[in-house]
Amino acid sequence: MSDFVVAIPSYDRPKELKKKTLKMLEENKINKSIITIFVASADQKKIYETEIGTDYKIVVGVKGMVNIRNYITNYYPSKKKILCCDDDITRIVEGNSEGKSVKTVTNLKTLAEKGFKLCNDNNFHLWGLHPSNNPRSLKSSNKITEDLKYIIGALYGVINDKSIKVSIDNAEDYERSIKYYIKYDGMIRFNNYSAFTSFYAKGGMEASGRTIQREDADKKKLANKYPKYAETYTRSNGRTEIRLLSQ
Repeated sequence: MSDFVVAIPSYDRPKELKKKTLKMLEENKINKSIITIFVASADQKKIYETEIGTDYKIVVGVKGMVNIRNYITNYYPSKKKILCCDDDITRIVEGNSEGKSVKTVTNLKTLAEKGFKLCNDNNFHLWGLHPSNNPRSLKSSNKITEDLKYIIGALYGVINDKSIKVSIDNAEDYERSIKYYIKYDGMIRFNNYSAFTSFYAKGGMEASGRTIQREDADKKKLANKYPKYAETYTRSNGRTEIRLLSQ
């Protein structure tokens, strides 16, 4: 049995969860007994139980991405190893050294255990994957890094620290990366691994879904809050992006 648990926040997407993340976790041989699904209400819990059955623990939390992330932090004891997953992950991929292709892998359990061990060895509390699943992005001679990096919220591991909370809905993963870096002076990122998810899909812990406009505004808010660690820039398509700054 693994010494970590899996936490999945989800809102109004039981079919999506069953078809994607739960299937992915099963393919990666993650035991159902360590998985907890966090939903927004008692009514939502009944809907999820009807769709996915009773093999998974379902906990009634709160609505809203920031709210449920912080609820999960409070739910588990300090120093608990938590693998946090979104509800729409279809697969975990690894890039090859030539940057020409990616392959689906089923070694998430081993990868998570390695991430938590590296955190323990270095007194870090956060590890994660590369945010892009483009083969060129996953070509990296420096496969594991410890400096300030963006740890995407779709799938990441924390050694739970109840003092670290997030506050910016559509940039909470950037905010988490910065806060854990500030406190622990490092993090682990596997630069040749990534996850396939459905960005901007309706649902999640936001009933209205994640929108481009709200995300752009929240990225600017985050850069203003942490000017030493982040800045924004505008891409050619008009989108606002965040660049985390080397320390």
